[in-house]
Amino acid sequence: MSRMYSVIQKPVITEKATDDTAQRNAYHFRVPLSANKVEIRQAVEKLFDVHVESVNTARVRSKYRRRGWTAGETQA
Repeated sequence: MSRMYSVIQKPVITEKATDDTAQRNAYHFRVPLSANKVEIRQAVEKLFDVHVESVNTARVRSKYRRRGWTAGETQA
């Protein structure tokens, strides 16, 4: 059971994710890069007691940002 909690790290709560939930009944979660679709499906089904139709994944890279002299990257 602890592996299930390490696969699903936290939900993504953005305007786009909220609209997706309302329109397509799709939910967004942050998962580690090492997790595959089968592990994600099993974790969501066990933790939330639902049937998962499909799993889509995307790798979102961090963006380079500057503020005056300070430079850095956003959280990915």
